Amino acid sequence: MYLLSTANGFAQQVTKPNYYQHIQPIINQHCVSCHRPNGDAPFSLTSYAEVVQRATMIVQVTNSRYMPPFPANTDYRSYANQNCLTHEEIELLKSWIANNTPEGKRLPVKKSGKKNKYSKRKNSRAEVQNSQTVSLPLPSALTIPSNNTDRFERILLQNSSNSDVWVSGFQFNKTNNKAVHHTELMICRPNECPPFLDDYRNKIGDATTYESKIATGNFSYLSGWLPGQNAEFGEFFPKGFAKFIPAGSGFMYLIHYAPSPIEQRDSGSIVFYSDKNLNPRPVESIDLHGTQLFTKGQFNIPPNQTVTLHSTKVIAQDFSIFSIMPHAHHLAKQMLAYCITPNNDTIPLLKINHWRFAWQLQYKLPKLLRLEKGSIIHFFVTYDNTDQNPENPNTPPKKVGYSFNANDEMMELFLLGSPYQDGDETLILNW
Repeated sequence: MYLLSTANGFAQQVTKPNYYQHIQPIINQHCVSCHRPNGDAPFSLTSYAEVVQRATMIVQVTNSRYMPPFPANTDYRSYANQNCLTHEEIELLKSWIANNTPEGKRLPVKKSGKKNKYSKRKNSRAEVQNSQTVSLPLPSALTIPSNNTDRFERILLQNSSNSDVWVSGFQFNKTNNKAVHHTELMICRPNECPPFLDDYRNKIGDATTYESKIATGNFSYLSGWLPGQNAEFGEFFPKGFAKFIPAGSGFMYLIHYAPSPIEQRDSGSIVFYSDKNLNPRPVESIDLHGTQLFTKGQFNIPPNQTVTLHSTKVIAQDFSIFSIMPHAHHLAKQMLAYCITPNNDTIPLLKINHWRFAWQLQYKLPKLLRLEKGSIIHFFVTYDNTDQNPENPNTPPKKVGYSFNANDEMMELFLLGSPYQDGDETLILNW
């Protein structure tokens, strides 16, 4: 017998769970955002037949906490978008299999306007249609070679708008969802950008040796697409927040393609959404980069060793953050980020016990988190550069430094938010 917590807080006794009453709600809650027709996952889990076919695997990956993919330790800090099965939900899945996966009776579909605690703000089509839009199409289709290696395309794009824009959301349109691993959009201010070609396409590097043609320009992280994000509705800042993009700004768009055994093609565009009726708070970021250690000669990962690197940054002004996004490559194994206040208090930000290169998520906070001026952010990343690391791209292991090359390493932490205002500590965010 299992006790399943329900929405009203009472426990429901379950002796023999069936699919429609007990299992389908778990799958819908935690899995179908990716595991659906034309979704980001390689197979769908939207029907009884599809779930039964993979029932044993589902129990294995959920019991090990490999799925659903949410690497952050939610005991260290909770997040608005955390997607983790409870112990009771995992036991229900096990019991369902032990009882030969009964289907049960199909339940009537109930329409509800309520959001579950893991849901994102579902921006209606009316909300999107009422927004001003700026589109940045990729100038031509990109070719993904059949060499079974990661590929990183970096393309410089010019702002097609001649006026300032407050951007509240982004949509990253792709024609080849299966090939794209993730994307990042960086912004450079007017007069701080590298020169653009006449057709505003300017590839940087050759996708494998980025350092050979590094662009000059002061780029900062703006947004990006990650597996699991809802491409149909786009990715939005919390309601009431927007990024100011002055006329004349430029962008660098990074597209990471997963290894492919066959040649493929991809094209797409980036759409900015801006509500002209907004009086938004400006979105800014606090960034920690591995270059801070690299320029001091301290970003070195020797072969056959496990090392932990430590980066810090002093906060220049009172700042309220609403999301946290880390980034590294294949050698990274653990991450820890926290903030020490001027009063020597510790504010936990992020802890990842098992970093997964395939799932580089943005961790969204349920309410604003104030970081005081003079506080120090500490960011630790542990790298395993031994032959015991199955994800080590180098055989045998070799000395690894800092670069965008997938065979090297990175150490990035992006804290998105806005300058502090009175009352931020109690402001609940609407994602």
